[in-house]
Amino acid sequence: MNLTIAKIKSSSACKLFKMSSVPARRCRSFPRLMRAEGDRVEFTATDLDVSVSCKVEAKVKKPGATTIPVKKLFGIVRELGGTEIEIEVDEKNICTIRCGSSFFKIHGLNADEFPPLPKFKDDKKVLSRRKPSKAC
Repeated sequence: MNLTIAKIKSSSACKLFKMSSVPARRCRSFPRLMRAEGDRVEFTATDLDVSVSCKVEAKVKKPGATTIPVKKLFGIVRELGGTEIEIEVDEKNICTIRCGSSFFKIHGLNADEFPPLPKFKDDKKVLSRRKPSKAC
């Protein structure tokens, strides 16, 4: 998997922040699923009772999926000064993050290790669409 997320300091960072805290309040060690395809990357978190998913616009060069500790990812993203972040995941699920001269590696797990989410009917889904707040 290989992708680039632009304007990481704006709404993308806010979405990652929310993903790092919900449902992490109850189960901080659970990894988060990161799936890249088309022109978006989707982050999904669950503690097996509550599930949260968000999509971020991205330039996906090579689609794929992995599980990563999103709290570590957000900790890195929060401190980066650049406007674009490049994420690459190899066959061993090692996530490489590059932004300007910064370089980080996070060890992830195979996407198959992520617990399957229950299937809901469309009439039971709740979608929240709002403008990102200025302060996360």
